[in-house]
Amino acid sequence: MSILKKAAIILAAALALAGAAACSHKRSNDKPVYSVSYPIQKTLLHAIVGDNAEINTLIPAGTNPETYDPSMSTLVSLENSDAYFRLNTPGFEEAIMAKSGNGIQTVDCSRGIKTINGTHGAGHADPHVWTSVKNAQIIADNIFRNLKPESAEDAETYKRNYQKLKGLLKATDDSIADILAESKGKAFVVMHPSLSYFARDYGLRQVAMETDGKEASPRQLAERMEKARKLKAKVLIHDREHSPAQAKNVAEQLGLKLIIISLNGNDWRKEMMKTAHAIADN
Repeated sequence: MSILKKAAIILAAALALAGAAACSHKRSNDKPVYSVSYPIQKTLLHAIVGDNAEINTLIPAGTNPETYDPSMSTLVSLENSDAYFRLNTPGFEEAIMAKSGNGIQTVDCSRGIKTINGTHGAGHADPHVWTSVKNAQIIADNIFRNLKPESAEDAETYKRNYQKLKGLLKATDDSIADILAESKGKAFVVMHPSLSYFARDYGLRQVAMETDGKEASPRQLAERMEKARKLKAKVLIHDREHSPAQAKNVAEQLGLKLIIISLNGNDWRKEMMKTAHAIADN
């Protein structure tokens, strides 16, 4: 059974229980409850609202979002939310949007992002939109514009925090651009094509060992390894959420330095900076 179908079945059951869950659900305070899909969204949302809201992250940090199988309790927590901030990615979010229809406000945080196509199969946009600081700014904009402060004081706080967040994101983008200033056109290797947006932002060349986001055949892998050699790649950047076994093997065969990052972790800015240094320093 596919992840999408299984998630849809679980969510249907969650919806059936939502009424009872809502009756028994006791908020510890009168704060609004927001749900987000990814840790990066929680980081951005919390930077704006601070402790004025409770934030549920549906896909836990450190997990592979493309294969994540949500529990019923996770989906019930969504049903008890005042708003759901999504990134319009396939699989898990598709199942939620197909079945969730009880009036929860949904916000597409990817609205306005220019997607990259072809890395995850024909007709599919690359889902890793948060691996771009510029995209993170768009996500933050969408979050801020769709918040509904409960008081004038909250509204002023959100606006002030949002301006600080914009400054931090701009500074992060500028820092990464400075780090990679001498690396235009430089190639780096990945197993899964998860850094497409990062590469686009800073004029880099990502060489993915997988085909359409899936494990390559021995012949395809050999062709991609040869491409990495021709482009003189020096580093393989591997996402901790994916199995490291093949990455270690490829890095050894190509003589690449293996750098492990966590794209779906709690410290998004740190991982973006680590990625930049990994490319610039190798």
